[in-house]
Amino acid sequence: MGTLATLDDLAPGVELAALPPAQIVDYTHALDEIHVRQARGIPWPLGSGLEHLPVGPAALVEYAIADESTGQRIENADFHEAWHDFFDRESWGVIEAPVGHGKTNQIPIGRTIYELGKNPSLRFALCCATYEQASDRVDAIRQHIDTNVLVRKVFPGLYRARRRGAPWGSKAIEVERKTRAKDASVTAFGVGSKAITGGRFDRMLLDDVVDEQTSATEEQREKLTTWWDRKASTRLPVTGKGRILAIGTPWARGDLLDLLGGRPDFGRQVWSAVTNPDDDPMEWGSLWAHMTPAELRKRYANMLPSSFFRMYCCRISDPKTKVFQAGWIKWALQQGVGRTFLDAPPARYIYGPTLPCFTGVDVGVGREERHNRSSIVTIALLPDRRRLVVDMQSGRWTGPELVSRIMGVGIRFGSEIAVESNAAQRFLVDFIEERQREEFTVEAHYTTGANKRDLTWGLESVAVELRAGRWVFPSNDLGQPTEGELRALIVEMDEYRPTEHTGDRLMALWIAREQARRFSPEEELEVEYADLQER
Repeated sequence: MGTLATLDDLAPGVELAALPPAQIVDYTHALDEIHVRQARGIPWPLGSGLEHLPVGPAALVEYAIADESTGQRIENADFHEAWHDFFDRESWGVIEAPVGHGKTNQIPIGRTIYELGKNPSLRFALCCATYEQASDRVDAIRQHIDTNVLVRKVFPGLYRARRRGAPWGSKAIEVERKTRAKDASVTAFGVGSKAITGGRFDRMLLDDVVDEQTSATEEQREKLTTWWDRKASTRLPVTGKGRILAIGTPWARGDLLDLLGGRPDFGRQVWSAVTNPDDDPMEWGSLWAHMTPAELRKRYANMLPSSFFRMYCCRISDPKTKVFQAGWIKWALQQGVGRTFLDAPPARYIYGPTLPCFTGVDVGVGREERHNRSSIVTIALLPDRRRLVVDMQSGRWTGPELVSRIMGVGIRFGSEIAVESNAAQRFLVDFIEERQREEFTVEAHYTTGANKRDLTWGLESVAVELRAGRWVFPSNDLGQPTEGELRALIVEMDEYRPTEHTGDRLMALWIAREQARRFSPEEELEVEYADLQER
């Protein structure tokens, strides 16, 4: 582990603590000089005894770039050095790497500083999924060049341009250089930016250009690919000397990383945080000491398997893969054996206080077939924090019918009600609030693409809770659903696809769960992998 030379490289067998102070100073100074030479990318001649030491951007990162969260010096792993070796070899390259493994410090920040230090005339387009992300990277590069004494020690000739009006901010920076190019040394772009067509660049650095927003549907994936092919990639030199360095975590089959990695002109590497992901999780090994097998198993237990393997193993699941798996639904039914839907809130114990209830309403007003169903789902929060489905109803109702049903549910269960709302549906919430009784409360729930797809609390997190045994579905002695509406909900779960229309009952269930989460915001969904094994 580690890129930089150690005392054992300089003086094998010598223990620093056993040396007199003067010699300690000498050895420390000599090691620092070796580290600076490594960070500058200057190799040692054969026979020097140091020719085995890595030189280049990986050494610069370990020597001069501190970890953003801890402030401690970064210690490279072998795979960090392999990333830089790959980009040294490949003019156009794609690296798919797991989250939380140091991509940003190594490539968009560390490697950019290194290449500018070696050649200040280079022009980088630094592209991320959003402009804000890209500008954060550019600002970090700017601060290192401005204030990092170790960067200055390695590259004393790398500093802010003295030309009046030269950019030096989070949008773009220009370093002192001999050329008179109109484009900055590093410029930040969010994907889809039209401004990129006005520049010429020697390096296209793509850092996490794909995210949930740009990969959720085929249309969005095609839109990003079109921007790259017709705009961004055309800004490289026509001589073919421009380079493309893409690194990120995959999101979907056919996203930009996937497409570029499959093109014949591109090199490709895929890395997994789990060294043996096809084995039993209890036997997993980890790529990086900072992400132990125990930590990986914990994350696996608290995520959908498809999300875990995408984020940590860079495996893109088939879009047809079911999010709500049959075994998880079966477990929810087994926990509800002997239960039925209720007409009133369940009691904590016989003759005891009632449990808090929460109602979600997915609105689709109108009696005609072309209208979506409206669905009303009520859940109770059990003492052990599981969610019990206590009532479901759906139909193609008129506005007054829907309002009457919502108020009826509120009176029966005394629930906190959340009604899906947009500009056209807000009138329902206003109407109910005017007639609201003390037995219940009603709020508007605004559904967006972002909160619906959020990995932690979005609709698919209901599947994570199912997997963890946090849901109870009423069932008969055979573990079969007792109610037609519940059977329909299970069908909607079985047919759920992230890029397609979500069933009305499933949407209402999620809205009810969101209302319950607001009631108990301190609750954290966290289980251990061993718990899932027992189940």
